[in-house]
Amino acid sequence: MLQIAKEATTSANYVMYNRIFNTEYNISFHLPKKDQCEDCITYSNASEEEKLTLVEYHESHLKEKDLSRDEKERDKLTVNSNKIVAVYDLQAVLQCPRGDASSFYYCSKVNVFNFTVFELKTNRVKCFVWNESEGNRGACEIGTCVLKYIESLEDEINNTESKKLDLVFYSDNCCGQQKNKFVLSMYLYAVKKFPFLNSITHKFLVKGHSQNEGDSAHALIERVIKRSLKSGPIFIPSQYVTLIRVAKKTGSPYHVTSENES
Repeated sequence: MLQIAKEATTSANYVMYNRIFNTEYNISFHLPKKDQCEDCITYSNASEEEKLTLVEYHESHLKEKDLSRDEKERDKLTVNSNKIVAVYDLQAVLQCPRGDASSFYYCSKVNVFNFTVFELKTNRVKCFVWNESEGNRGACEIGTCVLKYIESLEDEINNTESKKLDLVFYSDNCCGQQKNKFVLSMYLYAVKKFPFLNSITHKFLVKGHSQNEGDSAHALIERVIKRSLKSGPIFIPSQYVTLIRVAKKTGSPYHVTSENES
């Protein structure tokens, strides 16, 4: 019923929204309290004398941030049937059992990992879920997930008349997970193995400013998890898999690959 009511309502244009938002309400955009850039915090907390020595580096840092985001937007505009641009990242660790029962506080928790690939422009999301008994969250696990994602594209490409595919990936700057020789070796292996691949390009976002479209998927998943916890605890990792699959109500649902299903 809510969706029907929304469809029957005429939305205001951006100019009207901007005017009302900025002039008629005593509200503003909230600055995040976590995941802030260490370099930017260091500069903002420095004394006036210290800022004089840091200002050149800080301005260069902000310029790099803007350049990396502009580059991502330009790549997004070039997406077509022969090119996919995607960002990938790990969601914050999920734990089970999870609930309000006091006994859960004393239980040893099992860590559950969700690796998300978000395709820009098409907004398709593919998630790869496993727990700490099945693997860690290092370069080998990340490389395996990305390789599985590339493999999943093979049938899609073979069912179309597209030419060879160009892949462009964006991620954060974590050396232990994706900025290393293991992931690079996986890319070389994939290009050699899959005939439909023309090239793979990986670009890194600036440290501390790696917010990307995948964060919206993680935020939606976390909201669904919190809503589910109101009706009962989460005892086992497979419950997270189910919640991720049903998280998106409109458009294409999130495609989830669980380690024990693959």
